[in-house]
Amino acid sequence: MTNNCHSAASKPTETYSEFLSQRSAAAAQQYLIEYFEANHRSRNVCINQGMTSALWSGVIGAHKIGSPKNLSPFFVPRRSASGGTSSTPNLICQHLKQIEGQGLDSTEIKLATKQKISISNDFHDFHHQLCNFLLLLKFIFGENSILFLRVEAIVNHVSSYESEYEERQGASMDFYAEFLSLFDRRVQTFLEFCSNTTDVAKIDFSILSFDSILRGVLDGTFKADLPSSIRTVLLNLHKSKEKEIDKNGNNNILNNYNPKRPGPNNPTTPPNKRQRGNPDINAEIYPAWKLKPNEDYVDVFIKNIDRSKLPKMDMCLNYHVRGTCHSNCPRASTHVAASTLDEATKKSVTEYIAKVRSQQI
Repeated sequence: MTNNCHSAASKPTETYSEFLSQRSAAAAQQYLIEYFEANHRSRNVCINQGMTSALWSGVIGAHKIGSPKNLSPFFVPRRSASGGTSSTPNLICQHLKQIEGQGLDSTEIKLATKQKISISNDFHDFHHQLCNFLLLLKFIFGENSILFLRVEAIVNHVSSYESEYEERQGASMDFYAEFLSLFDRRVQTFLEFCSNTTDVAKIDFSILSFDSILRGVLDGTFKADLPSSIRTVLLNLHKSKEKEIDKNGNNNILNNYNPKRPGPNNPTTPPNKRQRGNPDINAEIYPAWKLKPNEDYVDVFIKNIDRSKLPKMDMCLNYHVRGTCHSNCPRASTHVAASTLDEATKKSVTEYIAKVRSQQI
């Protein structure tokens, strides 16, 4: 599956062919788990068995664009920290029944075909979910397919702009769901194009162009409507979180579900998020860069700016303007005192911040 009609693959990858040759859906599930283990991702993935059953049956595309079905990032979430209950006994039971011709009962069939939508509310869960889906695309289509390469570019973008993605989720608790839903719909639309023609030259590859979407994430203009299936999952998720009451009788939603970053009145308190590394606090912010009393960091430095009119900035503004960040930040190497920077660097940062602030006037 490339954009060259002369080199486009006409057969599934070797791994997917072997997957399809498994004697049962349960055996196919185990084969896929072992593939993720061989690629060092088994600890960070929970593969939906219903999705695997569909893929083993040769069903890849969704029946209705917008509602996640079959091949979808919503079905390869990050594995929970506890690991959950092992599915191996169930897989063995299903496999033995199928190869011995006993058939599955209604409960086992439901378990083997259920496709439960999983939505992340933490950056690392979100990032792992995309990485898992990327590996699944490699498994099915190969690492030279256009689908794999386009999705790989998205994963690289998310890795490079962790702070910006976290800011979006902080501003809207449904952002990760909206991003994954829009991404999923684009992939499914592309697969539908592919299934409706045998002439690669007639396929619209522009549907896999995510440039405008990624720019929208950075400049704060990203918008996406959620299909009813995702809205229902989110509604139930919100309700379940609201019912989580701790032992002191306090609602745990603020502690366990998508906490926002502290506002400008408390710029030196690091956010309490899981797996973000150690907090990095800048106790000596350069005066010209420091967040002003009337400024909201997200509004001024994330949302309301036109990045096309700004030079590239490699410094971590969270650290140097807001005064707090974390050790896993992709720009952690710039978490240094301003006094240690050379004059040219300080000048370029000062000019960048001044240009950002001038856009707010």
